[in-house]
Order: sequence, then C-alpha cells, then structure tokens
Amino acid sequence: MAHKIKVNIGGIEYPLVGDDPELIQSAAAEVDEQVSLLRKTLTNEPMTTLSILAALNIAEKNYVLKKQNNENRTYLSNEINKMNDYLNQSLNLNQKGISN
Repeated sequence: MAHKIKVNIGGIEYPLVGDDPELIQSAAAEVDEQVSLLRKTLTNEPMTTLSILAALNIAEKNYVLKKQNNENRTYLSNEINKMNDYLNQSLNLNQKGISN
C-alpha cells in the first residue's frame, strides 16, 4: 500500500510516495547526510551539484557492497563445495569399509 511521506534533504522538503515509509525515511536520511557532508567542503556549489555528488557517493558505496557480497557468495559456495566433497569422500570410504 502506497504511503505519502515528506522528507527533508538539504533543507528542502520533498513529498514522496512509497510502500515502506521507514525505508524511505532511512534512504532520505542517508542522502541528507551525504549532502550535508559535501556542503561543508563545497560551500559554493549549488544543490543540484551536491545532490549529484551525494548520489555518486551512495552509488559507489552500493557498488562496493555488491562486489563484496558477490565475493562472499563465491567464497561460501566454494567452501560448501569443499565440505560436500569431503563428506562424499568420507561416506564412500565408510561404505567401502562396510562392504569389505
């Protein structure tokens, strides 16, 4: 169900609509934090520039997390395969021992 919510980013209020108000608030808070950090060092830049830079910072973080997630999945998949191979070998040895 769509909810109407107002968020404040960089001192500007934006009316938004979405299914998860808490998620929207959290996302808006992240963007606002990025804009605020950038505004401290780039004092003469317009809001549009700060917004684009904030979006790029967040996208970069997202990319790094996705890459790390993929690396973790690959690592875990390899470890599970190793464990599976070990268990299969152990079962085969036990079955050979039983049949002798």
